Amino acid sequence: MGISYDPPSRKWNVTYEKTNHKTDYPILPTNLPTNIRPATVKEYQEDVIGSIGKGLAAMIAARSSFTNIVKNAATNQENAKANVANAETNKYNSSLNTENQKLNDTNTYKNQAYDKTVAVSSTTKGGDYTTQREAIRKIGNVDSGLKSTLENYYKAFYSTEKLQQWDSALGAKPPYGKFDSSYYKTQNPAAAQQWASAVSNDDIDITQRYGENGFYLQHYTTQGKPAGIRGNKAEFAAAANQYLEKGPTDADLQAARTLQLSADTDTQTDRLLNIPAVASEWEKAKSGDSYWKEQAQEKFLDVTKPDEFAALFRLSDRPEDQIVRLNYNANTGYGITELEDALGEAAGEKVLVDVKRFGALTQ
Repeated sequence: MGISYDPPSRKWNVTYEKTNHKTDYPILPTNLPTNIRPATVKEYQEDVIGSIGKGLAAMIAARSSFTNIVKNAATNQENAKANVANAETNKYNSSLNTENQKLNDTNTYKNQAYDKTVAVSSTTKGGDYTTQREAIRKIGNVDSGLKSTLENYYKAFYSTEKLQQWDSALGAKPPYGKFDSSYYKTQNPAAAQQWASAVSNDDIDITQRYGENGFYLQHYTTQGKPAGIRGNKAEFAAAANQYLEKGPTDADLQAARTLQLSADTDTQTDRLLNIPAVASEWEKAKSGDSYWKEQAQEKFLDVTKPDEFAALFRLSDRPEDQIVRLNYNANTGYGITELEDALGEAAGEKVLVDVKRFGALTQ
């Protein structure tokens, strides 16, 4: 007997409690007479003496009187015993009737609670978990254990049929780097308190829908970023600030004459893609890497095309991509030169060629 919810089948299972336990066990009499007066010995003697010489009928009457003396005494004794036994029986039957009535009432309340829980689930629309749960918590005339069971099954129902997981891909990106939920939490006490309250209240519309990291990301997306709250810590450009350019050697001077004063835009793509780090990133991009996929969609470039990926790499503002250009910009016949890099930025439309890439740079 009871109620349960089965997530795989998305089905409530209810077996109602029995409410027709017997409540009419009989109550027996306890006042049977115990004082029936038998004829006295004197009266019996008078009857016997009086019957002498009066015939057979008188003798029979005298004998009957004696029988009544014995019978009435026995009846009194039996009734006294019966009164005691009936009192015990009545006590037991009365207890049965009371307990069974109480059980019938309890089971009736349980059945009503089952119906209420199923009814609440049928009117739940989603986004109203705590409101609907309160209706279950207010069910009367049942113990706390059953209420807890009903609430747990309702939670399983809601999680299965009504809860919609939030897609973190919908979250906003900080202007630079990745969103840091731990950092954002420290910058936004109101959001931290909202999350703590949701956990305390077991509000699965928040805790299960978003998860803690997802909650802070959606809060940043809908409230924090529009309000100008940072989504990550400001980073110190260590590599750029610590970079020291060495004095040129004779080979460097020759490279400057050959490369920096004679930019070759036709071979920029090939030389850029020959850099191992760039070649590795290109393979990632062609394999669906999320960063390059996002960049390509944003700038309307096709990562499968060498010249378009080269342009996309040059447009990347990730520190590791910028360092690659710094490391390879003065290697003869390898990578791209500082002049080429400058020309690429100044005349990006010519290097990127087509309208799509021109539109990307314009954006």
